[in-house]
Amino acid sequence: HAKNGYGLPTFIRMAVRRPYDFSVMYQALLMHESIARTAQSVTFGTYADVQPSVVEGVRLVHIDDLLPHEHVLSDRAAKLQEYVRDLPKKILPAILVDSRYQVVIDGHHRLELFRQAGMNVVPVVSLNYEHEDILVNPPGVGPPGLTKEAVIGSAVKGKMLPPKSTQHVVRSRGGKLLPIIVLAPQIAELAG
Repeated sequence: HAKNGYGLPTFIRMAVRRPYDFSVMYQALLMHESIARTAQSVTFGTYADVQPSVVEGVRLVHIDDLLPHEHVLSDRAAKLQEYVRDLPKKILPAILVDSRYQVVIDGHHRLELFRQAGMNVVPVVSLNYEHEDILVNPPGVGPPGLTKEAVIGSAVKGKMLPPKSTQHVVRSRGGKLLPIIVLAPQIAELAG
């Protein structure tokens, strides 16, 4: 509010030239609004004790630049959409991608939800997928024999794998295997 005592809100008008600039500004405004409404800090990050070199950054990416490596289950996508529709505050984990090729490592169903919602720019966590602490289908976790190279190759060639055919994990500094989704911060968007 202005100091002059009019009691009217102050408005700021900004022009942006690129959709990416708008998305960054919009996320910042949403975070500010969330903090103002809850009077609490917003949790953004992970509590997983992993090597810092596993995560290369969090950013906003155009949805068409992402390469899925496996198909989605339509019934599961519909259930996720129904679940999110009923939430008063929309909170979902960011999509995890390989930083080199933009291949989706985790979040295919969330990506489909974002696409159906008409989103053009989505939040992603870029991973150093070549890092030795990121594993695909380790013994006892998923179907054996699938390599990281095969995951990347299937996406780059456009020959997607069957739904849920990969299970990625990350090794903590203590040696424990954790589901890779622990690296995805929760992204919130306020409804209404």
